[in-house]
Amino acid sequence: MATPDVPANRQIEEALTDGYAQALAIEAECLGTMRRMAAAADGGTARSQEVTQLATRLGSLEAQLKELRARLDAFRRSVDPDGRRY
Repeated sequence: MATPDVPANRQIEEALTDGYAQALAIEAECLGTMRRMAAAADGGTARSQEVTQLATRLGSLEAQLKELRARLDAFRRSVDPDGRRY
């Protein structure tokens, strides 16, 4: 039975950890943006441009998050096809 390559495993784990930390940061920014949108929406028509800008930002963040999660899932599956370690 082959022994696991500890440095390679550590690099994989660090890459996944960093990636998921980045995903959590994007999710937090999405939540903050949604809160700001709700607050701006209560401001009437004077703040409609701000709501539009925030909605655009939210869409961009959600697209980034979707792409990042897809890359992380593909990476995780490439190093652990049976889903036994991660």
